[in-house]
This record gives sequence, structure tokens and C-alpha cells, in this order.
Amino acid sequence: MLEQISLEYDSTILIVDDQLSGREVIRGLLSGQGYELAFASNGEEALAQASDLMPDLILLDVMMPGMDGFEVCERLRADNHLAEVPIIMVTALDDQNSRLKGIEAGADDFVTKPFNKAELHVRVRTITRLNRYRRLLLERRRRQAAEEEVGRRNREVMLLKEIERMKDQFVSNVSHELRTPLSIITLLSGNLDTLYERLNDNKRQKMIRDIRRHVEVLDTLIEDILTISRLDAGRVSLEHQRLNLAYLAREEADKQLLLARDKGQTIHMTGIEKLWVSGHDGQLRQVIRNLLNNAIKYTPAGEHITCECSVQTKNGDLEVSWPGSIDLPAGRWAAFRVVDAGIGIEAGDLPHLFERFYRVKDQGNIPGTGLGLSIVQELVELHSGRIAMHSVPGEGSTFAVYLPLAEKE
Repeated sequence: MLEQISLEYDSTILIVDDQLSGREVIRGLLSGQGYELAFASNGEEALAQASDLMPDLILLDVMMPGMDGFEVCERLRADNHLAEVPIIMVTALDDQNSRLKGIEAGADDFVTKPFNKAELHVRVRTITRLNRYRRLLLERRRRQAAEEEVGRRNREVMLLKEIERMKDQFVSNVSHELRTPLSIITLLSGNLDTLYERLNDNKRQKMIRDIRRHVEVLDTLIEDILTISRLDAGRVSLEHQRLNLAYLAREEADKQLLLARDKGQTIHMTGIEKLWVSGHDGQLRQVIRNLLNNAIKYTPAGEHITCECSVQTKNGDLEVSWPGSIDLPAGRWAAFRVVDAGIGIEAGDLPHLFERFYRVKDQGNIPGTGLGLSIVQELVELHSGRIAMHSVPGEGSTFAVYLPLAEKE
């Protein structure tokens, strides 16, 4: 039979004893102490009450007919929802065997009959207080975990929104970048077709050069987009061979001469003629090409661009002219740098310069997708290399690439 006192208290105690006299004794000792008392007269009632009440403490008599206290204790400990409820087992005086068996069953503490009022009060108060603190701590942890989860999801939403914004901006930029040269190619090729007989050789050659120049712009843009796709899909080739970086640089610089001359710029190649590295021919050419395109794009007409190849070691004297050289690990490095006399980059933009789709705000009138430098960094890192830059607004920028030097065969 179930007995319960329904009052609002800080802690709920479930008292389990098959003897009414035993329940009444404990009621008398704990009444008025600020507890809500619930009672069960057998093991089955105890399990049902515990499940309904989730008590802060169970006072469990050992000796009960049918399901004794040890079995009740074991079944409570096997229940995921009730396993952490504190249990004080009530045993006879000096019953050492029952205590050992109770410990094995999962009891937290013991009190003996006949009860010592002061001892019972202290044990009950201590355990209920500890259990309350435990629950408060668990609740605090759950609340903190919930807040962290909300924060994480909010960050994910913000990140997704930013990715979506960047994607839209990228599509817009790419569409514009594709349309502009295509429109010019269409116009020039149409004029060349319809006006061919009326044009002299010089004008025809100029129109053909202009078409070629804009085709090269398209080719570079498409290659950048394809490279980003391959990088994200993990389909970038890792097959390396022994290459002369200086030779690749000269070839790519020669290919950019037409683009530079259209702006009245000059490109100078300096430094050593043989600089051996282990790398992928196409990827390293794209690194060089993107750096040169970047320099041509942001350098005013009439200025010059310098490309230099060198062997570098850790040397503090070169940290400006060869940015990042002071931070190189020990050893010999194949170094390539592009120095321009362009508009330069403000300090606030430098930390974001190699981020995908990032474009310097006050250079928005200059076309671009914000992919070139990010591709350079990712390809350089695939070659176990480093990239660094130094820039002074209004004076120009220097981009330096360092790759492990391939020793002689």
C-alpha cells in the first residue's frame, strides 16, 4: 500500500519498508525537516514510485519479502533514468555481510536499526544536498551544452549565409568576367569578318592580337574555375617531376608580354637561370601566371614588373625584399618573386588576401573573381612550399613563393 505526504519541499525522499512501523518511525524522524516523504511497502511499489517521482534519495530496507532490498537496488542501478539516484540501505546493527552485499548491489551509504536520530539526519541531509548539487550541476551543464549547440547552429547558419553570399558574388563576378572578353571577341571578330577588305594589314593584325589577348583572359579564368573545382574535389594531381622553375617563369612571362604591352608595362626577368624543384608542371605554371596577371592588373600603365628567381635561406636581411624569408625553416629554398609598382594593398586587407573570393574594397573597379591568389596559395602548399607578400600602398607589392630546392641528381 502506498502512502505519501504531498507538500512542496526541496528534496523528495522515497522510504521503502514492508513494515508499517518501520515507515512510521522514519516519518517521525524526518517530518518537519523540509523533505517531501513518499512511501512504498514492497519492491515493486518502490520501482514504480521511483520511476514516477525521480526522488533525491531512497531509504531502502534490506529485509523485505519477495523482492528484497538488494534486488531493488540492483534493478535501480540497471535503469538508465534511475541509476544515479542515491540509495541509503537500512540494515540491522553490525550486519557486516549485508553491508558488503549492499556495496556490490550499488548502495551509497548505510544506516542501522534502531535509528540514531542525529546520525540519520546527518546522512540524509548530506546525501540530499550532494544530490541537489549534482542535479544543479547537470542542469547547468545541459543548459550550457544547449546554449553552445544554439551558438554552433547560429554560427553554421551565419557561415552558410556567408557562403551563399560569396557564391552569389562569385557567380556575378564570373558572369561579368566571362561576358566582357566574350563581348569584345564577338565585336572584334564580327568587324574583322565584315570589314576585312577595307582594313589595312596593321589594323587587321591589331584586331587579331586583341582577340588573342581576350582569349587568354578567358582561358586563365576558366583554368582558375576548373582548378578550384579540382581542389575541392581532391582531384588535383600529386605527380611531381624535376622542373626548372626559372625556365617556367621565363616562359610564362613571355606569354604575358602582350597583355603587359597593351598597358604600356614592361616585364623584366632577373636572377639565376636554373632553379630546380620537384613539382607539377601545370600547377607551377598556374602559380606563376596568376601572380603575373595579378601584377599586371593592379599596376598602372607605364610602370614595370620584375620577376626574379633565386636560392634563399633563412636570412633576416631579406625580409622586405624577399618577404617571408626570415621565417623559412633551415635549408635551401627555390624562390620566385614578382615585384610590381602598383597601387599596393592596405594593411587591413593583408590578412584576407589569400581567402577565396576576397576582393580589396577600394579596388572594386578592377575586374576579377577573387580566386587567383587563393589558388596560388593552395597550389604552393600542395608543393610543401610557402608564399608571403609585402606591400606599401601607393608604391607596389612583392609576392614571394618558396619551394623546397631539389638537390642535384
